[in-house]
Amino acid sequence: MIDAGPSQTHLTKLSPFTLWTPGAAILGALLGSALTAWLGYVGRTQELDIRMVEVGIGILRAPPTDDIASIREWAMDVIAKKSGFPFTPEQRAALLKEQLQYRDAYSYNTGSYVSAPDTSPNRPPPTSK
Repeated sequence: MIDAGPSQTHLTKLSPFTLWTPGAAILGALLGSALTAWLGYVGRTQELDIRMVEVGIGILRAPPTDDIASIREWAMDVIAKKSGFPFTPEQRAALLKEQLQYRDAYSYNTGSYVSAPDTSPNRPPPTSK
């Protein structure tokens, strides 16, 4: 007689663990990919926020004139929005009249030049217009 293969009685029973393993692996791969993409997006957004704050500070470092007053206001709005630290009305009024006094300084922590407040005693006091 010819053997037609295993009969129904010879099949082994599959455990629930065996049935869920492929689904869990696929779900884990999808969740891991989504999390990686989201973290990349958040990191890139924060990097762009930092660059926008740098642009705003660069604008405020320039001497104020009447024709760029609206740009200075925009720069203060950008800095407040992107950094999360709003200016008080007194600070806004002062930054519209005076330039932000900063100079470049060497940072031993990062090994590069960074912007730092100008606290040198030879700096002339700010003038009011």
